[in-house]
Amino acid sequence: MNPDFSFFFDKVTPEPNSGCWLWAGYVTAGGYGRLRVCGAEVYAHRLSWLLHHGSEPSSMFVCHRCDNPACVNPGHLFLGTSADNALDMKRKGRARNAPKRGEDHPKTNLTVEDVRAIRSAAGDGEQMKSIAQRFGVCKSTVFNVAHRITWAHVE
Repeated sequence: MNPDFSFFFDKVTPEPNSGCWLWAGYVTAGGYGRLRVCGAEVYAHRLSWLLHHGSEPSSMFVCHRCDNPACVNPGHLFLGTSADNALDMKRKGRARNAPKRGEDHPKTNLTVEDVRAIRSAAGDGEQMKSIAQRFGVCKSTVFNVAHRITWAHVE
């Protein structure tokens, strides 16, 4: 342990049930530990990564396996990209304000079957106006569906 950072470990409280090392210093509204080191504000979990792994994660995210933002246990932390972090949050059901899409969107008038039928009809050369009337939507909706501008996740 670097003696210059003993103050860091003075602010860590082990939680015996989860194995988390909880940050006992200042915590943000989101639950992440923050502290000032050499005049700069840093996140406690990022500093923990640096202290235990000896490398600055720079552009990488320091993510939590335990989903506890106050945790600074290096065994609960891993490096990932922004996309890795977002996927991890989504897998764990923690994605906040994730946009609803497809049939989950509250304003949709279409189903996945409708989308497939629209794409098939457009591919067969049926006029957009005719398709729109059949499905009770406007021509721009048909255009966007047919060209995968919307509903791009549907094969």
